[in-house]
Parts: sequence; C-alpha cells; structure tokens
Amino acid sequence: MVADRLSDEVDAIYKITDGKVKARKENDSTILIALPGPAGSPWENGMYSIVVSYGKQYPDVAPTVRFSPAISHPNIFASGKVSLKVLENWTKKFTLLEIVANLYEILKCPEVETDQPSNLEAAYNYLNDKTCYESNAKKIAVNLESKKPREIKL
Repeated sequence: MVADRLSDEVDAIYKITDGKVKARKENDSTILIALPGPAGSPWENGMYSIVVSYGKQYPDVAPTVRFSPAISHPNIFASGKVSLKVLENWTKKFTLLEIVANLYEILKCPEVETDQPSNLEAAYNYLNDKTCYESNAKKIAVNLESKKPREIKL
C-alpha cells in the first residue's frame, strides 16, 4: 500500500510540474528528485538532487529529506538534511508534492526567522551580506547545472 502511494506521488510530481521536476523511485524506501532552481533566484540554472527516505512508519511519520550533494543554505545542514515546516508539522495527508513545493519556496526565500537555522554561516550571509549569499548560491548553481555529473549518496 505504501509502495503504491509512493508510485502515485512520483507520477503526480511529473504531471503537475509538466515534467520540470523529475522524480523516481530508487527502491521501496527512497525517492530521488531532480529539482531545478527557481527562476529569478540565485539558485537559478542549478539542478539539485534531493534524496527522500521513507521509514517503515510512513505515512504516519515524515520522511527524511536531504540535498545530495549538500548546498550552503540557511535551511540545509552540512549533511544536506533539510529543515522544512512541512516535515516539522507532518501529517499523513501530506505528500511528496508538498515537500517539493516547500523545497522550491526555501530556495526562493529561505526561512531564517527560526531560533535555530540549520546553517549559521548561510543564514548570517543571507541576513547581513546578501551579496555574499547570492554570490555563493550562484557558484553552487553553476557547479550543479543539469548536465554536470555529480555524486548522489543514498
């Protein structure tokens, strides 16, 4: 039943985004996502690899979501693990679509109002030196263009 739900969610991502966001089941507990950077953001032109890992208690318990490779962003730990409101407030009605929408939103506008940002340096730069933050993001985007090879760690 969970495997069917995940397959349906992967299919929905492709259809709803008109194929701009790619998702595939790697195995029964892992989905890989290729997420393009939002237009008009410093992350534009990058293609970001996201690993979504589901435990045995899914959908009652939120999956783990991480960028692989990790990027320097206020809501992303050095390990690549992502801090998202949808994951913190998870209910089984949420799907992969809400996760992708939240990822896209934090790339456009990081959530820095929390007491504990995931990446202090990136949060500091975003709040106090936006030029530095945007320059770093653009460099990462260039390194992660869609045609460039990368190592994705499951």
